[in-house]
Amino acid sequence: MLGILLSNKLYLHAAVGFCVIASFSFMGPFGTYQDLSYLERIVYWLLAISIPWALIQTTIYLSVNISFLQKYSRATRAIYAVLANTFPIALFISVLESELRGAPPPFHYLLAITAVTSGIFSFLFVQAKNMSEMKQAKTVTPIDAEEPAESCDGTPLFWRVHTAKFGKNILHVSAQDHYVQVTTCRGSTLILMRFTDVLLQLNVIEGAQVHRSHWVSKNSTVKIEKSNGKLSLLLQNGTNVPISKSRCNELKKISWFAKMYAST
Repeated sequence: MLGILLSNKLYLHAAVGFCVIASFSFMGPFGTYQDLSYLERIVYWLLAISIPWALIQTTIYLSVNISFLQKYSRATRAIYAVLANTFPIALFISVLESELRGAPPPFHYLLAITAVTSGIFSFLFVQAKNMSEMKQAKTVTPIDAEEPAESCDGTPLFWRVHTAKFGKNILHVSAQDHYVQVTTCRGSTLILMRFTDVLLQLNVIEGAQVHRSHWVSKNSTVKIEKSNGKLSLLLQNGTNVPISKSRCNELKKISWFAKMYAST
């Protein structure tokens, strides 16, 4: 189940959903065997499973990807997802029960069942993502990029144990919940450390925090790009790093950033 949630492949979701719907339609749990014909059970369980599943997946996806929620932990965002989908799912099940079975259960009962079910899936999602990050933290992701011409003046304390494998020249650091992802020309890795603590140690390298969740070195930058009114930095490895509007004026005080900004 963790792998299915993490992979986010539609055919796996569809296969599991089909098996559950077929089983429930045949067995008729929760009184549906006595109240509904076989065809009605198929319709009932198809709607009762697919619609709530779609809502749960949508709210989890939005909670993870909406920018203004990134300041919260993944667990907190999962709780927001549960709060967002509990009422509409319970309302939908209530209407479905009314239409096919005549008398829906008490609404507070549906709310409780929905909250528990959604909470379980959200918990599994959080656990799966955490397990994936822990596994990724032990691996190297190769990146095709040339070694910067200039080398940094020093090496941050947190990075010294990683220089033998990844080199000294840090290109980009980004916040990933409880981890930071550090990228060099040799690859990238996850480190269990707060982004704010990492920033304090990055002052030995010429660079800048261009976004709440991103820091880049001067040597890694190629140019500033503008699309749909939004600015981003193109790095040597092809990565586009967003530039926060709230930080733009402060960044213009940095000479190397100002030069690139002027040529945008």
